[in-house]
Amino acid sequence: MRPALVSIDPGVHSCAVVAWAAPTSGPTPSGVTLYRGALTTHCSAAETPLQVLELLDGWGFLGAPVCVEVPVKYNTRRSTHKDITTLLQVVAGIRVAYPADRFFGVTPFAWKGNTPKGIQASRILSALTKAEHEAVSWPKKSLAHNVIDAIGIGLRRAGRLGRGST
Repeated sequence: MRPALVSIDPGVHSCAVVAWAAPTSGPTPSGVTLYRGALTTHCSAAETPLQVLELLDGWGFLGAPVCVEVPVKYNTRRSTHKDITTLLQVVAGIRVAYPADRFFGVTPFAWKGNTPKGIQASRILSALTKAEHEAVSWPKKSLAHNVIDAIGIGLRRAGRLGRGST
């Protein structure tokens, strides 16, 4: 197993992190398989990037390229975007640990288009093998969508999942 990619769905108090490995021998359809996936423990936004890096270090994936969902801050009449601003700070905290050629940011629209969440989740889960599904430490149901999104980001980056309805 060789570390190939890490995909992350950032959160204010935890991040969904998925590690993807390339085989040491023999081709696979996409070249990468899901190695491990988990949700970091609940903590402050300032601590979240450190938890991500510690998790990746423990898995042996600290140097792998990372693909992170980057939220988009749209102009609205609302005066604050507190959650989005905090998410962008979490992403920035992860970003500083990586050289430019190993960090890839992707907007939600870029990787999933306008596909409804339930449909997209079904597509993501059906793209996994049984072994890949079992490699994930699934959180409680109310938080599982975060891990599913991190898997989707990785599948999209690896070429195993089209954007939206493609």
